[in-house]
Amino acid sequence: MATPRLMEPYYFRRSRSLWTACLPWTASWLGSGHMTQDTIIRGSPLYTIKAFILAIDSSGVDTDLRTHMQGQAFSWSVFYHLQIVPGDPLDKSVIIWPLESQSAPQLAHEFMIKPCAGRA
Repeated sequence: MATPRLMEPYYFRRSRSLWTACLPWTASWLGSGHMTQDTIIRGSPLYTIKAFILAIDSSGVDTDLRTHMQGQAFSWSVFYHLQIVPGDPLDKSVIIWPLESQSAPQLAHEFMIKPCAGRA
């Protein structure tokens, strides 16, 4: 019997801002993505972060980043690759709680139940 899987797009995101303001906030916009590089640009107060981020986690990141940095940050992202979402999308034994992020094995089923809501 076939086991269907969902594919999730990943974005490659690059953000540039003042390094003093960016450090504490970085982890919050990554969501379930991961940072690949963070560097200080020599001779300037600028800091560059390169990361992979799930498409579902990327909505509102630019607005949040610019608001948090008081307009002194710039971020852009491009589609990078598709990756299989962990879990079985047809598993009816998974309990999905509203407004809560699910663990990795339940993500596929959560995407089937709440396709437009994103994660909390």
